[in-house]
Amino acid sequence: GNQIQYIFDIFDDYIDVNFSYKGYFSNPNSAWLSSSDINISPDSEFIGSELGDYVLAIGLFPNRSFSLDALGYQYYSGAEGDIFLNVNSAAQDYGYEPGNAGFSLLLHEIGHALGLKHPHDDGGTGHPTFVQSGIGGFDTDWLTVMSYDDDYNWNDNFWDPATPMILDVIALQYLYGANLSTNAGDSTLQFADDANYYQTV
Repeated sequence: GNQIQYIFDIFDDYIDVNFSYKGYFSNPNSAWLSSSDINISPDSEFIGSELGDYVLAIGLFPNRSFSLDALGYQYYSGAEGDIFLNVNSAAQDYGYEPGNAGFSLLLHEIGHALGLKHPHDDGGTGHPTFVQSGIGGFDTDWLTVMSYDDDYNWNDNFWDPATPMILDVIALQYLYGANLSTNAGDSTLQFADDANYYQTV
């Protein structure tokens, strides 16, 4: 729970959105009825039975028709923008500190909930892929947390993004505007010598 709030705070540093925690609910529909827009649910049935336990998580775009298609008969009011984490998947064994695969997974799924798609597909909306746009070489996780390409995919505990990456920031600021108060004054930034992750400043 604390890491999820921390990640929302990270997104808040880049974009003009004020995230606020609404609490725990028995199901995502009751959360939506209590004015929660992005609901994160552990899932032990839907993902595994419909897609297979190799799927780590599902983040739904903030788009009703996409969510209807993705969930089918299991659609519920307010499903758009929700996230399901597969408790039967390999993600159970990931680390969830910055730079670890679990932390990057949460960044990725929250990216979907905010409207970001994968670079390698059209997001179900007909948008061009990176290859179709002539920027296929940018499809890597140190440029976007939405990429499946990881130069260090042999290591689940180091060298994953710890913030949205530069292409994510550009897209999110296009959608939501920039948080102009972040580093608005004089700022001193220092990276630890042993920081094994990617970060966008």
